[in-house]
Amino acid sequence: MIREAVEMFGFDRSMFASNFPVGNLSASLTAIVADVLAAVPKAAESDLCKLFAGTAQRFYRID
Repeated sequence: MIREAVEMFGFDRSMFASNFPVGNLSASLTAIVADVLAAVPKAAESDLCKLFAGTAQRFYRID
């Protein structure tokens, strides 16, 4: 699902989110991030920065 969302909307319109720590009953944050990275294995470092921080910073106007 992650790969499809990024393919459809692009890294400029996608951002990482989780329900951690509530969701840690089934997986650690490390495992969750690893799953996201595995879904977009050919992503450039700049695109991963957008996915994990940049898009949210821009959207929420965080300096």
